[in-house]
Amino acid sequence: MNQTNKNHHSIPKKIIAFSLLLSILGMGAILYGVSELYRGANESQEHVSQNKAIDHHYEIAVDVGGAVYKPGVYKLPALSRLSQAISAAGGVTSAADVGYVAKQLNGASTLADGQKVYIPPLLETLSTAPAETKDEGVSTTSKTQDLIPINTASQAKLQTLPGIGEKRASDLIDQRPYQTLEELKEKGGLSDKIIADIKDLISF
Repeated sequence: MNQTNKNHHSIPKKIIAFSLLLSILGMGAILYGVSELYRGANESQEHVSQNKAIDHHYEIAVDVGGAVYKPGVYKLPALSRLSQAISAAGGVTSAADVGYVAKQLNGASTLADGQKVYIPPLLETLSTAPAETKDEGVSTTSKTQDLIPINTASQAKLQTLPGIGEKRASDLIDQRPYQTLEELKEKGGLSDKIIADIKDLISF
């Protein structure tokens, strides 16, 4: 009889001990989970901070020439605009072709590392302007006058090309400069058909 009572008393103690062990294990798992979440959040924040620091310190080199006060190569912050490059070079001089600047250059376009920015003098554009020719009494101009400079044309001008809409024109500006049709195709994401349609309408 005494042995039976002892067994009855030992069972609740075992249950209590087992429950206590489960509670301790459960609390440990919760604390570990919270610790991992906190560590993950800290690592994510550090990664974002590092990226911001990299973006802040990253610079691009831009060659500004032509009718500006201080032609040369300038280091500018990443994502700088064309207008910032011109300002860094002292701005355009009185000899600049302001009509070309107003119509062909987009001051808000994003610059690329290694990009060339050229401001033509008015006398230069006048001397290189194609002469008009007469064909059976109809006045026409050389085809080169109508070519669109792919590296300096404004977004509105690019949109006049076949197959180039507002989004694609914006993308083309962001990926400048281009040296060849193949580079234009790869960097600008243009199809063979679009390249074939615009190759005789643009200049580099």
